[in-house]
Amino acid sequence: MSSSVFRFLSIYGLPLLLLILFVLFSLLLPNTFLTEYNIRSMLSDKSVIALLALAEMVPIATGAFDLSIGWGLGLYHILTVGLIDQGIPWPLVMVIVLGCGFTVGTAIGLLVTRGGIDPFIASLGMGTFLFGVALWYAPQQIVCPGAVTP
Repeated sequence: MSSSVFRFLSIYGLPLLLLILFVLFSLLLPNTFLTEYNIRSMLSDKSVIALLALAEMVPIATGAFDLSIGWGLGLYHILTVGLIDQGIPWPLVMVIVLGCGFTVGTAIGLLVTRGGIDPFIASLGMGTFLFGVALWYAPQQIVCPGAVTP
């Protein structure tokens, strides 16, 4: 009996938890939670986080971690805004930023597979490198505790 419950929860646990939380907040805060604006806001604001979770799912499925995803996202946002501000057309900006992401992912993959470096260490190092590049590219625009900007 307990193994079937464990199996059910391991397969359907997260969607079930989402449903329970949705119903709970809908009952507790009907005037604020269950509004069109809030639902639209949740669906649009959380789409980036959902895509990042999908991107992180691949390394986790193989028993590895990719810590560079958050730092990469920060750099790619800064790079996108900077390139658009320089007057580069957005389709070209999209190709450049996707190319940067592809290059970073390939570099981490090569460090792990060919270099034999632990994925945790390789992605931590690459994340630190990406943060440094972001600080170099836009030093006055990054706000983070403890960072010294020139």
